[in-house]
Amino acid sequence: MRFFLNNSFYTLSFIILFFLWIFGLYTFLGLYLLFFIVTAFLTRRISPHHQEDFLLKEGVFYAPVNGRIRSITPNVNHPKFGDDFIEVAMTISWIREAGVYLPTRSEVMDLSYKRGKTLFRYLFDLDHHSLAEYSGVFLKLKAVVSEREYGIQIIKCALGLWPQLRVIPGDRGRAQVNFGFLGLGGTVLLYLPAQYEILVKESQLTTAGQTIIAARVDETINNDKKEEL
Repeated sequence: MRFFLNNSFYTLSFIILFFLWIFGLYTFLGLYLLFFIVTAFLTRRISPHHQEDFLLKEGVFYAPVNGRIRSITPNVNHPKFGDDFIEVAMTISWIREAGVYLPTRSEVMDLSYKRGKTLFRYLFDLDHHSLAEYSGVFLKLKAVVSEREYGIQIIKCALGLWPQLRVIPGDRGRAQVNFGFLGLGGTVLLYLPAQYEILVKESQLTTAGQTIIAARVDETINNDKKEEL
């Protein structure tokens, strides 16, 4: 199993545990061991089942996170991404793997951070009139195949950590590639062009890189024909 935290944390933890054992500080040893196990669990990295490029369906969007669909809202105008998007809101609980993955082969167009109000994921009182005021990250991307722009907004939860991303404008990657981590979970909003058909339902659980969120109608038909051949 892999982890999102730096390897130096685990090296230091093993050294601390060793010296606590050597000096017989078993109470502190037990407490630190519990802290270490919980931290390792919360920062575990479970990569999506890898598929080769030719097996990944082009023109579809996969789930970017392991979460639950909270709402699907059409005709949303976003202050950072533009107008007439379909918004798919997903929440990540604190016990699920919190990696963030590219939903389709994409190029990063713009990236910005905002410090503002937080959103408690379990109340989910999302205010569409002040989307740009939430703390978190705004990521504007372009799907390489369709050349259509879409957006991902990652909102910090009141009980979560700040998103950690490893991309800059100009970067490209294929679907299923991990590019970030949302420690202790939070809310992820996926903004898709209006031409796409949503293939998930509210309250549905999603698996990053495997659950298909949306597809263009013509792309779905073409893929079905290819499979029949």
